[in-house]
Amino acid sequence: SDVCSSDLVRPLYRPRRSGTALREFDCLSSPRNTHRFPRCRKDGAGTGDSEEAADNSGTLCAKRILDLTRLFPGPVATWHLASMGASVIKVEDTGAGDYAKEFFKTPEETKAGLDSSFYRAINNNKEVIYLDLKNPDDQTRFLELVKQADLLIESFRPGVMNKLGFSYDSLKQIKPSLVYCSITGFGATGAWKHKAAHDLNSIAMTGVLHQLADANNKPIMPNLQIADLLGGAASAAMGCLAALWRAQRTGEGSFVDISMTDGT
Repeated sequence: SDVCSSDLVRPLYRPRRSGTALREFDCLSSPRNTHRFPRCRKDGAGTGDSEEAADNSGTLCAKRILDLTRLFPGPVATWHLASMGASVIKVEDTGAGDYAKEFFKTPEETKAGLDSSFYRAINNNKEVIYLDLKNPDDQTRFLELVKQADLLIESFRPGVMNKLGFSYDSLKQIKPSLVYCSITGFGATGAWKHKAAHDLNSIAMTGVLHQLADANNKPIMPNLQIADLLGGAASAAMGCLAALWRAQRTGEGSFVDISMTDGT
């Protein structure tokens, strides 16, 4: 579609187990409980509303994102980008998919056949498809989506995408303007790049955990995932916005290396 407008609103959360990927990206509406961003046309013209008649080329409505992340940091980052109007396709594997679907799941959700409210809350403005990236047919479908995408964001350990044949160096050959974002515990380079990390590891190593204590000065664990949300999600969203800005002006893509520990 050439125009992103209210008559093209798609359901915000449409999970489906399909063996085929979408042939086209479509404009998604922002959730109604988020800030309202102006609709846009690919040529930068507004939708006609008087308050939106100004040039809207800075919004993300024409941007297309492939989200290969799971759990918390990556999905929150792409949730923010989708809330700004970007069209996000979340690619999950054909097995367990994103296991955040089971996090904090209530008996009522289980009975109704729903994914957990946790999962739905951070993926409610995305299209969800299922691909086996080790399957040749699904690999072909995935590459067709890459050709249309402006941004790919993943959260595998360093080296996983290389083994699948989808490293940044290989994908930029078919889409030179592609922004490729990798979210890991310790970054894509260095002696610790293959080590696993969770929120608690990152805030402990960076000294944040040391600053948190109760009234008796006993250490406490925060209820909020500081490293996931700030070191991971926020850093990724900001890095991707900067890289997309650059790609739009130069036609050159880039690799955005997000270390949750460094960002914390």
